[in-house]
Amino acid sequence: MVNFKFQFIGSGNARSKPPVNYNTNVLVHAPGGKWLIDFGLMGPLALQNAGYRTAQIDAAFITHLHGDHVYGIEEVLFESFFKLHRRFTLWLPTNFVRPYAAHGEDIWENFLKASMTSAVLETDGYRQLSFEDYADIQPIEVGKKYSFMGVPVETFPVNHVWNRSTFGICLDDRIFYTSDSTFSRRAIERVFERGAELLFHDVSFLPARPGAVHASFDELKTLPKDMIEKIVLMHYADEVTDDEKQNAIDLGFRLAKCGQVFEF
Repeated sequence: MVNFKFQFIGSGNARSKPPVNYNTNVLVHAPGGKWLIDFGLMGPLALQNAGYRTAQIDAAFITHLHGDHVYGIEEVLFESFFKLHRRFTLWLPTNFVRPYAAHGEDIWENFLKASMTSAVLETDGYRQLSFEDYADIQPIEVGKKYSFMGVPVETFPVNHVWNRSTFGICLDDRIFYTSDSTFSRRAIERVFERGAELLFHDVSFLPARPGAVHASFDELKTLPKDMIEKIVLMHYADEVTDDEKQNAIDLGFRLAKCGQVFEF
């Protein structure tokens, strides 16, 4: 068993804004350093609000390619290359990196290249920067065991948007994190069958509807009490009322809060 911490530098959805909240991104305090689960559009502000600088962060794992999970990466890569003179470690599911990338999911070609192909002057003339100049890219295969700075990890697919890949992450075979996810009772049951101590799960407090890309609270509350008590809800809107939050707590759920630290 490994000791580590989860710090939510934000616990909100894609539209969350300060001073209420920031996008759901997590800073993992691991034995070998600090790394991020996602780094979205609000990520740089959220990190600063939490009292950290990007120079103090060593790596990031990206769950999927939506702006509230990936667009802060541009800033950390620019700072790493031009100011810190280092390559930033990116753990990327194989769907997001060449030569494995699924159609439209290459993180460099489809999300970062347009703004990051700067030219640098070298002794023999100008050279256009590549993804590899900025990042130490480490492709991650689903179901394969890895160590992220001393924390054993394994990724697993989750359903979010039907035509785009999304991945959850399991840490130390006991802490599960879904990222954005629709509701699947069977998927949640499998997590607890594997011995999960805690499950961090996406939630929307809007009514359940066909085609929704986030799990609704109405769906999640149908789970058995023993599961509910091991679930921490995250990625909820700034507009969620205190009464809605209290209702979730009364049923046994926990809600991740911006700045909250979970120690394992």
